[in-house]
Amino acid sequence: MILFRNIGKNLFFLLLFSLLYGCNTTKFLEVDQVLLKKNVLHLDQKKQIENRRSLSYELGTLYKQKPNHNLFFFIPREWFFFKTSAQDTSKLAKWKKRFLAEPPAIFSEDLAASTALEMQNYLQYKGYYDAKAFYDETLVGRKKKKAVVHYYAEPNNRYTIDSVFLTSFDPATDSILQESADQTLFKRGQGLDGKLYELEKDRISTTLRNHGYAFFYPNNIQQMEVDTLRNNHSAKLYLDVQAPPGNSRRQFFVGDVVVLPNFNPAIDTAQLRDTLIEGMIFRDTSFAFSIRPEVIQNAIHLQKGALYQDALYELTTKQLGALGVFRFVRIRQEVDSVFPNKLNFRVELTPTKRFEMGLDFDVNYTNRSNGAGIGNLIGISLSPSVRHRNLFQGAETLISKLSAGVEINPNPERRQ
Repeated sequence: MILFRNIGKNLFFLLLFSLLYGCNTTKFLEVDQVLLKKNVLHLDQKKQIENRRSLSYELGTLYKQKPNHNLFFFIPREWFFFKTSAQDTSKLAKWKKRFLAEPPAIFSEDLAASTALEMQNYLQYKGYYDAKAFYDETLVGRKKKKAVVHYYAEPNNRYTIDSVFLTSFDPATDSILQESADQTLFKRGQGLDGKLYELEKDRISTTLRNHGYAFFYPNNIQQMEVDTLRNNHSAKLYLDVQAPPGNSRRQFFVGDVVVLPNFNPAIDTAQLRDTLIEGMIFRDTSFAFSIRPEVIQNAIHLQKGALYQDALYELTTKQLGALGVFRFVRIRQEVDSVFPNKLNFRVELTPTKRFEMGLDFDVNYTNRSNGAGIGNLIGISLSPSVRHRNLFQGAETLISKLSAGVEINPNPERRQ
């Protein structure tokens, strides 16, 4: 028995060796070609690096070239690529190319150099301005046809924030910047990070849009200047907020607010009638509104004559949608043709169906088998429901449900 077991084991390893040898992909390579076998990252161990594990992961996502995957852990997928002839257009060949084959990862010095440069730039983006990154490759395998690429990242010292200066030549903009300076995300002693710069631009843009600058966006902000102080590896930050000419550098006030409570793009606007209610224009085919105007007005926070605030615009959209009676809510804004500092708004509301009916159907099984001879039960239940939106023309929702069910003993002979 032991003899047969050893023979079987030897045959298994012989077959496995034959399979692996037969799947050798390096024999398909050109003389000057080498397969990429592995990427290895070496993050400087001599320096104490903040969030080392996270930084290693982020650098590992920058590889321009990655080795091939294996099928069932040991069959190289590039082998199917080489074995599938380009002239073979059969369904089986197409299936192999789509699900099994993978183009071979031929090692490229250009891609490796580009990866090292990308790693260096990323480290500088994270505040390691003196960072360096480079690579070298080691040829392995019996015929030296596979490459293990080693990337060496040396962040060196990370620069911290010494001070921040937010300025603008426009007096009104500069005044807003100084009033909100304590809300800056750049804190003294904090490590420099390009992501902080992007978040700070978002913060400044949001602040300005909440002070009337309706068309001011992060891409309007100029590039940040960094003045490094080499003696203590800190930096002074200068951020100049200068929007280009046009609407982006203009403060707006709320102009006319026009509400279309039954908006339908197929209806000609010339057929609509205007009704002025407490400074807000309601435009509809008749004066009999399906929902009371004051309900809509309470959800709209854009008040005529007030300084435009982006937060109130977003709140209006949110609360109109939360009423539950409109399928679509869209607010269009347009600069007034006569007064360039006025922003007019057109609130388009498409009502949803007022009535909605539903039916829940459920089948259940109760196992009551025991020594007393009580049979099992099969239950059936129905739950019809009716939903009425805008019951009293105030966006009220009424839900009525009715539940009914019955349980049946499928084997009436088995009774208590």
